[in-house]
Amino acid sequence: MLALVPGGCSRGEREARIHALETPAPPGSVFPSLVVRDDRLLLSWTEPASDASEARIRFSESSADGWSQSETIGSGALFVNWADFPSLALNPDGSIGAQWLVRGGGPAWAYGIRFAVRGSAGEWSQPGIPHGRDRAAEHGFVSLLAGARGQFELIWLDGREMEHGGEMELRHTTWRGGQFEPERILDDDVCTCCQTDAVVFGEQRFVAYRDHAAGEIRDISYVRFDGADWSAPAPLSNDGWQIGACPVNGPALGSHEGSLTLVWFTQARDEPGVWAKRSNDFGESFGDALRLDDGDPIGRVDVSVLGDGSAVIAWLERVDDEAAVLLRRWNGDQVGPIIELGRTAAHRGSGFPRLATDGSSVWAGWTETSRPSRIRLARVDW
Repeated sequence: MLALVPGGCSRGEREARIHALETPAPPGSVFPSLVVRDDRLLLSWTEPASDASEARIRFSESSADGWSQSETIGSGALFVNWADFPSLALNPDGSIGAQWLVRGGGPAWAYGIRFAVRGSAGEWSQPGIPHGRDRAAEHGFVSLLAGARGQFELIWLDGREMEHGGEMELRHTTWRGGQFEPERILDDDVCTCCQTDAVVFGEQRFVAYRDHAAGEIRDISYVRFDGADWSAPAPLSNDGWQIGACPVNGPALGSHEGSLTLVWFTQARDEPGVWAKRSNDFGESFGDALRLDDGDPIGRVDVSVLGDGSAVIAWLERVDDEAAVLLRRWNGDQVGPIIELGRTAAHRGSGFPRLATDGSSVWAGWTETSRPSRIRLARVDW
């Protein structure tokens, strides 16, 4: 069953306190990624290099004294894309994993993944390639997970078989002991350019992505690792969204102590909507879907789950000729008012808002498409 929650609450009717934050990212920066370590925010972003044909991925960490000196994670002939962007993950041993994209040889759309780890001494490792080597194919839309101590996992879209008449695949590998383990195909026919997302709970993993089925149906599916093996792909949304091209609008997952919140955008039957489902058994079953938007969403969703189990969902919504960066809190029983964090453009250059939490507050980051573009950050307290 689907439940509609209209956005009738005034955006001035806030149940939260919003604090605008300074950012270490210089003007011209785009596409933030956020991770929280205790009460510190870890931030990465993409900025232009001195050579106009190049870019660099930068990193900084906040503290009570301000931001640390920015570090370069990767630079050069990067693949900079509004929908397929770098991200960070924090391991229990304190190491930080980062993934980003580089342009490949051959066609302009060919690009590959790079992965590096920042150890306790603060040095970044040499970048590795999770898909073995570069090819004239798309490898991207990475979900990066921190597993056991010193271990990271990557799930991505892999287009190597498309060069031979095949389909886009969903693949997985583990980085352990300084190297990648053999890849595994999780789904051999998925939507070609929508974000994936993944969460971990003990030995279990849950991965959500936009699938591809007969008749050009592109709904949300999942695969689940139960500690021993991966499940077969299974549907999650059943919207029946028929579209002859990739909508470039993937799902988002948030989890806390075995609970799981799935958020996604659909435009099935020409009705755009942002929807959410909740599971209390780490994805073995889900409750009814709930609509959260204000009537004219663009999508580009993200979600973080607070320590009390309530989910905070972000998305973009058309307002006049702009896009509003919106938040809404859902605790499973009640839906809070819509909160507007800021404005950006409705076009692709605004990218995707990103969230992170320490359990009590939520940090939000987004790209403001002024001239030049800027990274905006806010902390939201309840």
